[in-house]
Amino acid sequence: SIAQGPMTTWETLLLGLLKAVRRHGVPHNEAMARVLDEEIHSAADLELLINHLPPELENAGAADLGNPAVMSPQALQAWIQQRKAV
Repeated sequence: SIAQGPMTTWETLLLGLLKAVRRHGVPHNEAMARVLDEEIHSAADLELLINHLPPELENAGAADLGNPAVMSPQALQAWIQQRKAV
């Protein structure tokens, strides 16, 4: 049996959701999805991000989350890379 901690659960949910969205042809922001493909390779990557909030999202409301006008895919990728480099 595989021991699963909180981050491996989040990794499974996040990447599973991305696969399901693509498989079923659900409209989504492919540029944002590509950032996840390129930057999230393990639960360890998520562990580096989970307790931090990008500056772009500090004053964002729930309706703003996922809006590329609030945080672009390029800004998301740069933020993830910055957190992973720490």
